[in-house]
Amino acid sequence: MDRNRLIRDIPPTRTSATGSPRLTASVVAAELGRLTPRDRHLLDLLDQHRTGRALVAVAASRVRLRCVTVRVDARIAGVILVDREGRLLLQLRDGNTRVDPHRWCLPGGNVEPGEDPLTAANRELLEETGLKVEELRLFWQGIAPSAKFPGAVGEFSIFYAPTDAGDEDVVCGEGAAMRFVDGADVRALEFGRAYGEIVPRFLDSPQYRELVSAG
Repeated sequence: MDRNRLIRDIPPTRTSATGSPRLTASVVAAELGRLTPRDRHLLDLLDQHRTGRALVAVAASRVRLRCVTVRVDARIAGVILVDREGRLLLQLRDGNTRVDPHRWCLPGGNVEPGEDPLTAANRELLEETGLKVEELRLFWQGIAPSAKFPGAVGEFSIFYAPTDAGDEDVVCGEGAAMRFVDGADVRALEFGRAYGEIVPRFLDSPQYRELVSAG
């Protein structure tokens, strides 16, 4: 998101004919400073992909950025399992899928209608790997590009958990391969666009460092 361009595009008018506040460069600058990381990600996505729509509501007595809405084309739940050696369980997609063929991803899949992301994450983990965990914890939830079709937007819910499982315990229920990959080797793999951002973010996170330290 080009913050300076957004500010430059705002006209200098400060009030409407009725005295109600209008968006001005200074107002926009102040509101951008209040954005949460998720808000900024949504605006970046809109700016880069031109999908969905942004809605800025201005109250007469108090100028506030109230919401940013984006069309969501898919709801996706993913799982990051980390073994005692700090390795991540990853799936290599095969060539029979339209979504990121021959690229690496996380175990997971679509959240079904009426299903919550946590339930979907546990279901997909069992279906694709044959594994269960005691507790999945939320690492990140937000909007990212989806490979469902060009310009598609996905709402991703990414969970993580430690595991005592090894490659011999994993059932490859989908894709060309499903195996644990050393953390030092993960960054060199070719991921789909969304997971290419999410997985490195996890490797740099305190959550991953805590799991590695716990062994």
